Amino acid sequence: MLSSSLLVAEREAELEQNIARLSAREEQLATQAQVHEQQLAELRSQQVKLLALIEEKGQGLDQLMQQQLELGQQEASLKQRESVLAQAQAELARQVAEGTEELGAS
Repeated sequence: MLSSSLLVAEREAELEQNIARLSAREEQLATQAQVHEQQLAELRSQQVKLLALIEEKGQGLDQLMQQQLELGQQEASLKQRESVLAQAQAELARQVAEGTEELGAS
């Protein structure tokens, strides 16, 4: 009986540590997502400025279009990273839920 209680206590401690690690990782991913959102907003702002410059100057269209294409590619890359972050957050949430269920079951 005592060894069973010790095993349960050890398992609960492990689960608590895992939950703490997952929570820290989730916070880290949320921070990264926030940084990516800021970068995305900055890229969108740059796109608007580039479009205004194209209209105003009418010169160097090839260069400006190339820059806009690069910004679009960067935006697509950021969106892809956000998707990966969202998947990682969902996985963390699933793991936390499993850990919580295991704690409740024991």
